[in-house]
Amino acid sequence: MKTADLTTSVDIFRFEDIRSLIVSLCEAMELSQRQLATRSKIHPSYFSRVMQNKASFSQEQIFLVAEQFQLSMQQLEFINLLGDIDRSNNFKHQQFLLNKVQEVRKKNLSLISRLKSQNPIFHQSEESLRTYYEDASTALVHMALIIPGLRQNREMLKQYLGISQKILHVELQKLASLGIIAIDEQGTLEVLKEWVHLPEDSPYSRKNHLNWRLRTVSKLMASDFTEGYNFSAVFSVNDSAKEKIIELFKDFSFKTSQVVKNCKNEDRVCHIGFDLH
Repeated sequence: MKTADLTTSVDIFRFEDIRSLIVSLCEAMELSQRQLATRSKIHPSYFSRVMQNKASFSQEQIFLVAEQFQLSMQQLEFINLLGDIDRSNNFKHQQFLLNKVQEVRKKNLSLISRLKSQNPIFHQSEESLRTYYEDASTALVHMALIIPGLRQNREMLKQYLGISQKILHVELQKLASLGIIAIDEQGTLEVLKEWVHLPEDSPYSRKNHLNWRLRTVSKLMASDFTEGYNFSAVFSVNDSAKEKIIELFKDFSFKTSQVVKNCKNEDRVCHIGFDLH
């Protein structure tokens, strides 16, 4: 099976019908429907009947199918909604589910759509995304190279980031292999791509969040709190209020990206992290 970045090649949240979504996922993974049926432990003849709109998948079968594509929890919930609509024979129930689909779609598309329209996003393959996000040092070096003074002086770059010469060499070679930077024969560095986008529902998001939270903890333990900005709060809310707060976070993230985009003469690397549990 071909390794593919489904989060960029298949826009899951735009689909209205579970069958057309499965067809697109199979095409993206170069996987036949018979192969998908076998791997999902669904009899090929029944799978074929479903795809011909002569039967419907159960929730368990949809879960087994989704497992083959390593989808996120949000994507799985969305596909389950499409399956519920397909099984429903009650018009009012179908309308209720369609409204839920619209809510989920709006929630998951709003931020990335705005970012796509405003930023030069550099889409990588699934393997490249894993390589880029497996260690926070990669993104840290990448962002530091945006700053001319650091890009032109490796000794200063190493001291600014607080990393060894060996780690810096490894990260530079990694960025070069990903096509994000170029290194000529004299060792001069050029940044080719300033933005690498990791979809919110990517399987590598968890690792990325964990890496940066660990760096935050390390920073807080070493800091005297005179630099940067720190905020923590505990409160009681209901589900509706929690969803509104998440939307505010997303809106803030978008506005922050615009500030970063319009910034000139950069002289430092900063990190922001949001958590709501």
